[in-house]
Amino acid sequence: MTILNTEVYVIAGDEFGDQAGHSLIVVKALYGLQSSGMRWLECFSVVLHELGFIPSKAGNNIWMRSRSNHCEYIECYVDALAIVSQNPQEIIDKFENPFNFKLKGTGPIAYHLGANFERGQEGILCMSSSKYIDRMIASLYQSGRYSEQSMGISSCLAHAQCTLVLGG
Repeated sequence: MTILNTEVYVIAGDEFGDQAGHSLIVVKALYGLQSSGMRWLECFSVVLHELGFIPSKAGNNIWMRSRSNHCEYIECYVDALAIVSQNPQEIIDKFENPFNFKLKGTGPIAYHLGANFERGQEGILCMSSSKYIDRMIASLYQSGRYSEQSMGISSCLAHAQCTLVLGG
């Protein structure tokens, strides 16, 4: 499968030894090029179309396909995926074989794009930003610029619940 329609050239730096200064053709690269994200999405879109997914009219990062008794969705942000399906492993298996994608961190969703996910007692999937908020507060404390007293929010944040319920 061809990812780029045009050849991309670079000038070799000093780290290439006697090749320094020569023009090189980039054969395979996901990171580092200004167009890498766009090229990744172009490549991945071809695969999603082959698997029967179509892009949502609401946004080109959400893909969907209809099954006999349910719909399946894939959210793609750069190279982070969230798959909503009765059998997500079947989709993952197709990405790995025959398409040879190497997926890491597959399994039930726990953290994605700054949000953490968990199932409530009734099995409803809930999303919150508590993990992200905790990381930001820790970062502020580590910088030495803020303390609990200067922020005045420690007791408030300890009990805050910002939750979006998905499903019903």
